[in-house]
Amino acid sequence: MALYTILGDLDTFDAPWGKKIVLQKVEYEGGLVLLRVRIKEGSRFTLLDLDGESAGRLGQGLLAWASAPENGKAK
Repeated sequence: MALYTILGDLDTFDAPWGKKIVLQKVEYEGGLVLLRVRIKEGSRFTLLDLDGESAGRLGQGLLAWASAPENGKAK
């Protein structure tokens, strides 16, 4: 087995400024499963691997920001 295996894409979407975001389920050697956030900006990639606790905290922060009235979307 390689260092990690991509178990599947969970979501893919376009973001502002020409970015493409892919959420992937990744399993590392030893069975550690993480959420990978892959951001493509032109020819450059940014990878962020998160455990469940980190992904949950990030998700809560994103939802709070997205639902704030000053960010264009009320709760």
